[in-house]
Amino acid sequence: MEGGFTMKAMLLEQFGQPLRYGEVPDPVPGYGEVVLDVEACGVCHSDLKIISGMHPNCAQIRLPFIPGHEVVGRVSAAGSGVNGWKIGERALVSIYMGCTTCDSCRAGMEQLCESDELQIIGFTENGGYAQKMKVRARNLVPISDEIPAAEAAVITDAVATCWRAAFEAANIKSGEKALVIGFGGLGVHMAQILNSCGVDVTVCEPCREKVTIAGELGLNQVFCGYAEDLPADETFHTIFDVTGKITNYNGILSHLKRRGKFVMVGYSVNSPSLFSSAAAHVNELSLIGTRGHSVKNLKDALKMVEMGKIKPIIGAVNSLENANEVLRQLNDGGHICGRFVLIP
Repeated sequence: MEGGFTMKAMLLEQFGQPLRYGEVPDPVPGYGEVVLDVEACGVCHSDLKIISGMHPNCAQIRLPFIPGHEVVGRVSAAGSGVNGWKIGERALVSIYMGCTTCDSCRAGMEQLCESDELQIIGFTENGGYAQKMKVRARNLVPISDEIPAAEAAVITDAVATCWRAAFEAANIKSGEKALVIGFGGLGVHMAQILNSCGVDVTVCEPCREKVTIAGELGLNQVFCGYAEDLPADETFHTIFDVTGKITNYNGILSHLKRRGKFVMVGYSVNSPSLFSSAAAHVNELSLIGTRGHSVKNLKDALKMVEMGKIKPIIGAVNSLENANEVLRQLNDGGHICGRFVLIP
């Protein structure tokens, strides 16, 4: 069911084509759902994968579709069965809406829901490239007015996803050595998270313009180049690839200590990757995939920001109608460190 009023949104009408800025009916909340007035929405490489039509979730998308999954907003309407939320309250959005009954959901990891019922904001369900967005109330995390909208939006993915990769996927420990490959929207937050918990972290990034901010964030070990060009004797307990652009892991895995971990935070939908099983076998290496975050992870990430341990880094803020230009810049790579953010 849709409302009688209309809102502005960026619409994906055909995969592989630019989005169209237009009007659509306001969303109407169902049982257990709320509608948010979107304050800000981050722009992620996953959005490019959705828009291209190459992401696996595209098979579930009904066009026209509204992308965007890094959202902060205020409750403007609530359906029946919603408790604990009032009109005007501010919230971050955790995007994975699982079945609630499978093993993963019962363990609090709805991002790994094993049911066909899994719905994902911005991947299968209309997202935050709009003035309003509908979401389950149980997926909201309250946030104070003290954090600016653009920074708040970034917490919902770039910070929370990295938090989970560091502490749940990699189980990183203080005093260990870690390498972060890439210093863009994800990497700048991953490096901060590791540094804040006493990890000896090195950033690897070929773009000099991106790493100029590293020193200000207390990150003083920067290798300005590609990971395959690291000194041969540099080894780490854990390597985090936030780019998803590595196609041959063999050279990278040689920089892991024995029993080291390679954590795939970024991912590709169209480039096959190669690695030597012998290297993984001989050195007992772990290759770990990590997907998104849970509501609990989002709360923990928000707490680190509130405590001043992590600073959400904004590359640029643009109005919603300029989304196509922002996506073009993101796709081209550019020299900006931090997340792009859209404001409706």
